[in-house]
Amino acid sequence: MKSINEFDLDEVIRSLSEDRPVFHSEADFQFELARKIEKEYKVDVRLEKPEVFERRIYIDMVLKDGEDKIAIELKYKTKKAEWDINGELFKLTYHSAQDFGRYYYWRDIDRIQKLVKDKGYKKGFAVFLTNDSSYWDKREGNSGDKDFSLDCGRTIEKETYLSWEDGDPRKNQYNPFQTDQEYRLEWKEYGNGKGFKYLICEIDNKRLALHA
Repeated sequence: MKSINEFDLDEVIRSLSEDRPVFHSEADFQFELARKIEKEYKVDVRLEKPEVFERRIYIDMVLKDGEDKIAIELKYKTKKAEWDINGELFKLTYHSAQDFGRYYYWRDIDRIQKLVKDKGYKKGFAVFLTNDSSYWDKREGNSGDKDFSLDCGRTIEKETYLSWEDGDPRKNQYNPFQTDQEYRLEWKEYGNGKGFKYLICEIDNKRLALHA
């Protein structure tokens, strides 16, 4: 089995896609990803691990080997679809509110940045798996959530301030974020023809600014 120092999440997800081309829910995705990691790596896997900042939060997945820790946050958003795979029915619902889907993915990244800076985590990953092309397709025109765009190929520079647009009522209700490293958004095909793609952003203590 491989050590935590050899951890390659992209490789794990590609392997997982061969066994599970689709999931019933985000919890299903989380559980199957954890099982795959446990099979291939010599790590302890904890789900919904609590951490305390200004308040208690729960991390979707934490990998631990001695003092080394890796955090993984997951998003699984779907549009309506239905498949019968080896006698198992997968009936996916439509998850609307893509603007908040984008926002909460950046919140995941912000959380992991704080874990790496302040809680001793070696690195972390924010993962987004979806069959909804509105997340990766380039959008035209202006919208209140354009800072949170996940358009494929977009590059976000270090120390970029991400916020709802001026005049958007959500600006005063939802916290903005600042990036502590550069991110390049590269969506990749997932599975075999079900229309899913996945995005991974890695947050690494070697690249993060120690403090603003």
